[in-house]
Amino acid sequence: VLHGDIVGTTPNIPLHDGFVFQNWVQVDPTTFQALAYVYDSTVVVADMLVDELYDRAIYMVYVLNWDGQLLASGQVYHGNSINNLNDFIMPREGYQFIGWTDDLQYVTKTTFTIAMYRPIATGNTTVIYSDKDNYYMTQEDVTLNLPQAPAIEGYEFIRWDVIGGDLRNGIQIQAIYESTTPTGAPEVEGQKDAARKEFREGIVYVLKDNAIYTVTGQKVQ
Repeated sequence: VLHGDIVGTTPNIPLHDGFVFQNWVQVDPTTFQALAYVYDSTVVVADMLVDELYDRAIYMVYVLNWDGQLLASGQVYHGNSINNLNDFIMPREGYQFIGWTDDLQYVTKTTFTIAMYRPIATGNTTVIYSDKDNYYMTQEDVTLNLPQAPAIEGYEFIRWDVIGGDLRNGIQIQAIYESTTPTGAPEVEGQKDAARKEFREGIVYVLKDNAIYTVTGQKVQ
């Protein structure tokens, strides 16, 4: 470029994952500190060292309740994580929280995460089951004929969890227990020992046509 000419057309912008191009800049050839933006119309009056200037990409994240209610939103730099998701868990009567559709670890795009719940089975319950991605929900009102929970030494039966299925193929349930062994944790009046761990009994029962089966098709009652 001759003295007094303009820079003219700048090169194609190189792409770098997780970064957004801001501008071309003139940099000091010794310290490599940015001196000034360089545009197509910049007049050249001396040798120039030109470099790319990027910022880390920023994405929006949205935390939604199971019903679509917005619980929180914010901006996250590329590659960062959200580590306080469980602060946004809302109690839901008759349901157990089981996780989020996206745990927002190492965010690389604008992301929606939705709270997922599993119904606690009772004699009369609304069964909500999901597809393989735990995303799209279908709801049906049913009356469940629940089996007698197996007695397990050292554990107390707590509830039945609906873990999948539908009315056509049967509702799948699993027994949840808690250890009756004291943990030594301080007692809180009116509350169970918070340190007691849940135990998921291995047998999955299938409730279909007012009968109870195992997942292998064996009729229980």
